Amino acid sequence: MKTENRNEIEQTGPLDLDEIKRFSHQQERQEELNRKQKRKHEMQAKDVKEHPFKLSRLKKSFKYAFQGVGYCLSTQPNMRIHFIIGFIAILMGFFFHISQGEWLALVLVIGFVIILEFINTAIESLVDLYSSDFSFLARVSKDVGAATVLVMAIVSVIVGLIIFLPKILIFIGIIK
Repeated sequence: MKTENRNEIEQTGPLDLDEIKRFSHQQERQEELNRKQKRKHEMQAKDVKEHPFKLSRLKKSFKYAFQGVGYCLSTQPNMRIHFIIGFIAILMGFFFHISQGEWLALVLVIGFVIILEFINTAIESLVDLYSSDFSFLARVSKDVGAATVLVMAIVSVIVGLIIFLPKILIFIGIIK
């Protein structure tokens, strides 16, 4: 029995002490970070209970939200495209003097596309955080997240065509 165990050790190769120390150090560091995050969360939860409407906490919330917007705009090319197209659609709305109902539809579809792009970025980041190797389910999560943005972008193009195509055709004189 002992020779079998020895053979198993020999088959896996010699133990690299530096690698074990490095892994152990990383694990200790991660555990310390987790403890710090837990303490911070407990302190924040206590603070919320004691001071539910604290202005400094509200300012921090907005700061973090704007950091999220900045992250998405700086790292996600599709987010920049959505913002540019949304901005162009809003300018067209002013130019063509669209109705209140058309404004409502336009703002909603622009908002939905941007919100879904934020959610998709969050999904992709979480999947990347938890799966360093290829995983079929990780791929499915990312693909489905991207598909939600794609479907809403297509819907927003259709809404844009319904609102603006007749106005553009009248403007260029194709229809009266």
